[in-house]
Amino acid sequence: YYNSLRQRALLELGLHHLEGGKTEAAQAAFITIVREMGDEYTRLFEEAEFGLAQAQIAARQFGAAEATLTTMRLRYKDSAGYYPARVFYHLGRIAMQRQEHAEALTLFTESDERGAMTSDQRLDLWLAQSHCLTEVGHLDEAMLLLSRVINHEAASARRIEAMYRRADLYRRQGDRESVV
Repeated sequence: YYNSLRQRALLELGLHHLEGGKTEAAQAAFITIVREMGDEYTRLFEEAEFGLAQAQIAARQFGAAEATLTTMRLRYKDSAGYYPARVFYHLGRIAMQRQEHAEALTLFTESDERGAMTSDQRLDLWLAQSHCLTEVGHLDEAMLLLSRVINHEAASARRIEAMYRRADLYRRQGDRESVV
C-alpha cells in the first residue's frame, strides 16, 4: 500500500516537473516508477510510461520517445481508449518530423480509430492529418479535414488555424476567389 502511494506521489511529481519544463527531473521520476514496477503493467505503470514519452518529446529526444511509444504500441495491440489513441498520435507526429507523411497518416488513422480524445486533441489530429495529406498531394482530402475542423462545434483557436490553412490550399490550387 505504501509503495503504491509513494509511486503515485512520484508520478505526480514527474507530471509537475513536465509541466514546469524540467524534462530531466520528469524523466527520472517516470523511469523510477517503470523500473520499480517491472512486468506489472498497471494503470500507474501506463501513466508513468506515457509521461516518460512526453518528457522525451519535450526534451526533443525523439528516438527515445519513439522507442518508448513503440513499446506501448506493442502492448496495446487492438486496444482502444485514451492512451492507445495518444500513443499512435505521438508516433505520427514523430513520423511527420522525419517527413514520412504516408507513415504518419497511417498512424493518425489508427489514433482516430482508437477513440477517446478531447475536442482539442481531435482537432490537432485532423490538422496533422490535413498537413500530411497536403504533403502527399491529396489536397481535396486535406481540404475536407480542414472544413471539418472549421465546422466543429468546439470553440478553439485551431479553427482559425484551419481557416488559414484552407485559404493557403485554395491559393495553391489557384482559386483566388475562395482565398478571400
